[in-house]
Amino acid sequence: MKKIIISTIAIFSGVFSGLNAQQIPLYSNYFFTPYIYNPAQSGTSGATEVSAMYRQQWSALQGSPQTAAIALNGNIGSDNVGYSVYGFNDEAGVIQNYGFYGAYAYHLQLSENNFLSFGLAGGFLNSGLNRTAIRTIDPSDPNLAGDFRGRGIFDINTGLNLRIDKFQIGVAVPQLLGSPVRFLNQPDDQNQFRTVRHFMFNTQYDFEIQSDRAVLSPMVMVRAVPNAPIMVDAGALLNLKGLGFVGAMYRSDYAVTGNLGFHINDQLTVGYAYDFSINDYSSNLGTSQEIMLTWRFGSNSKVDRLENEVKRMRQMDRRRGDDMEKTIEEKMEEIRDQLKRDYEKAKEEAEGDADAIREAAQRRAAEQQRQQQQQSQQGQQGQTKTTGSDDLSGGTTASKVKAGDKGFYVTAGVFGSEANANRRVSALKDKGFDAGVFHDPGNNMYYVFLYKFSSYKEANKARTGKLNGKYDGDLWIKVVE
Repeated sequence: MKKIIISTIAIFSGVFSGLNAQQIPLYSNYFFTPYIYNPAQSGTSGATEVSAMYRQQWSALQGSPQTAAIALNGNIGSDNVGYSVYGFNDEAGVIQNYGFYGAYAYHLQLSENNFLSFGLAGGFLNSGLNRTAIRTIDPSDPNLAGDFRGRGIFDINTGLNLRIDKFQIGVAVPQLLGSPVRFLNQPDDQNQFRTVRHFMFNTQYDFEIQSDRAVLSPMVMVRAVPNAPIMVDAGALLNLKGLGFVGAMYRSDYAVTGNLGFHINDQLTVGYAYDFSINDYSSNLGTSQEIMLTWRFGSNSKVDRLENEVKRMRQMDRRRGDDMEKTIEEKMEEIRDQLKRDYEKAKEEAEGDADAIREAAQRRAAEQQRQQQQQSQQGQQGQTKTTGSDDLSGGTTASKVKAGDKGFYVTAGVFGSEANANRRVSALKDKGFDAGVFHDPGNNMYYVFLYKFSSYKEANKARTGKLNGKYDGDLWIKVVE
């Protein structure tokens, strides 16, 4: 009879109590309670919350697995310290497990959005046999007279989790001690069951959509147990804040899971999961379903408002920094333009000196001729004809000039940027001047001019006369050959 009992234990341990010799309970909504598997993720939700879950697996089979769990999760004093408390009851055939765990996590902040979390959980785990589920030909079998309640053992879970902005990766080791469990309380009994150390790896990335009002989270979890096939969960969850969530998950050699939930309000979330079996026995196993209920203490909206306020302040700081950089860049551009103008002015005046020497004799002869004409003229009328508007009579206004043609340009500005030159033209036109701009490809500078003359003498006369006193700024001559 003892062999029958041992065989029964082996069957349900290997088949029902989690697939492929997995001993820890299997959940389909664990992305809302990740601290159950990895204590390092305790206190990462930003609020204190209580979650309750109930799962029924393979409903068509007698003694099918059923799991009920409740968990509390939150922070202690600051966001750097988290905690969780977790209790469960897991029944599969003749095997009945229950346990209670308390977890502590410390979140080490590496930078503004990067954290390395350490977690440790300790608790009590009890594995026993349900006497009423055992079927035997001889009810008076002496082997059934033992204590089937099992013996409680102390258990430890540990884990690490690294979050880099919106990406995270973690590793956890449930049932770290791998302690033996004795089912039958008899002196000659051997250990019938031993907890097995599990290795669990998870990774996830959160894509924020519409300013984090919707978050799409692809995720992968890998479970490994010695001497058993590796299990892989791969899927994604779309969480719509204020509305609900929808997700899908492929679970190797087991099922495809669909998840659907609703955020009833800021405090209450209801979730449902359905497993579509994909193994060879799926038609005989029946349905696998899970419901979840999460209650948050306090309003997540307050947390969201605080986070949004912090983000807004950071954005304002960035904008102020950008505005300051822009202002400094504009000032530097003005200084560079001014230096280029001063250089070009000095260069052009030096080039103009050569033309002035060539025309010196002409100026002296013309001056003598004007003096003779002035002596022959009568009255003030003759004298005024050599001044006034005649100073500009030999020039061509900017709007009538093909910019860049050969000549002597009376220039009011030199710029390294075309946009700055055009702004100068607009300012001069607002003051009533006919202004234009042309580009010198030789030095890559932009010249703002008012008149063009055919000789340096006429251009210099207009410059020194300040355009008959109409212009009160600096003027110089640009020679285009």
